[in-house]
Amino acid sequence: MSSLQLLQTRYPYMFVNLMSGPYIARGWYPVFEELCEAVDQELGADKHGFHWIQIKEKFGTARFYFAMDGHSPHFLDLLGGQDHTTQRRDPEYPDQQLASVCQQLNALIEAAMLRTHSLCILCGTPGELDEHDGHWLTVCPHHAKDRLNGRFKQLWLNMRNDPS
Repeated sequence: MSSLQLLQTRYPYMFVNLMSGPYIARGWYPVFEELCEAVDQELGADKHGFHWIQIKEKFGTARFYFAMDGHSPHFLDLLGGQDHTTQRRDPEYPDQQLASVCQQLNALIEAAMLRTHSLCILCGTPGELDEHDGHWLTVCPHHAKDRLNGRFKQLWLNMRNDPS
């Protein structure tokens, strides 16, 4: 059983209704695991219908999108480059307590996404945003060289086939 499957077993409510996947890059898995633990603790006994709707890489960093209690999905997206601009689309929550929980979740998720901005997608060591052939990825110096010499594609495919 892969690490991701173990995470799904530990927090099954988080992985219902995913639009695709789940998939998390090997280098970012520890960040995502910590995020799931923190989200579970923040939610406490009432999970408010929380679930991930999409987990992906975009502009070189991880993106984590969620929904709660049947409300419209909650998007927190960091735009690429060096300016860590945040764009939010917040659903309306009639319950003040639920709104407060949602704000706490946003802070946890934003911190996790920012961490992936400086960790190699393949190995999790310190990395930087690297553009090669029109695609941005955060990679360590070693994997940046692999991108230039053509080895990266095979490493990427192997990683995607075995994300544990």
